Formats: sequence, C-alpha cells, structure tokens
Amino acid sequence: MEITEDYVSFEVAKLLKEKGFYQDFFNEITPVWKLNGNKEELAFYGDDNYPCEWEEWYSAPTLHMACKWLRKEHNLYVSPTYRCFCGSKKNDKPYYKWEDRVLILPSGNQVHPQIYGIHEYYETYEGAIEAACLYVLKNLI
Repeated sequence: MEITEDYVSFEVAKLLKEKGFYQDFFNEITPVWKLNGNKEELAFYGDDNYPCEWEEWYSAPTLHMACKWLRKEHNLYVSPTYRCFCGSKKNDKPYYKWEDRVLILPSGNQVHPQIYGIHEYYETYEGAIEAACLYVLKNLI
C-alpha cells in the first residue's frame, strides 16, 4: 500500500490565503497551487521553481497543517467522526462512512463546545476533513 500526503484543494488553499494563512517558503520544497491560464496545478516550490514567476499562486499545506492552523489561530477543531450505518444495508452488510464535524471550544473553564456539522458523509477521512475545512473558511471565519 502506497501512502501519500494529502494537500488541501485549490479552493481551500485560496480561502486559507484570504483568511491570513501564510506558509514560509525558506529552506524546504513547499507545495503550492498555481493558476496556469484557467488550469489549477499543484506544483512544488524549490530550487528551480519560483512562485513569483507565476501569475497566481497559493500555499498548498497538508490537510493536517490546515487543521492545525484553524485550531491554533481560530480555536476551531476539525474532527471527523466515523459512523456505522448498522441499520442500513449495503450489500447486506453494515457499512461505515466519515461525517464532517467542527468543534468550537469555548474559552475559560466552560466544558461544552459548540458543534457544527454539514451532516454529509464521505467515503474517506480526508474527504470529510476537506469538507469541514471548506465549511469553516466559508462560514465561521
């Protein structure tokens, strides 16, 4: 099984930049989304690739980095939940999907967070995180 890193989509990258996300480009190869005409391309900033030469570009952090930024900067926690549809049958077996959830933890000693959810279900954990990040960036910041 090949495991790859999952970067935010172009749409999320664009919203992150609008909301103040900044990723330092020094001393590493950094993924960025660039707009090449009307086509969105994931590229890697490095020795021979400079964002300043591109018409339009956006940092492309991993999903984990985007979630961490939302948590640290805005006190918003993206927390997908794994759900069993045990009463529903798909091929005569219970099946599972990911639900997107966003928690807003209150300041101080309060215990009960506000919970937001789009209440849609996704086949993958990454899909649920992407949807939750998009929801937060469009509606809560």
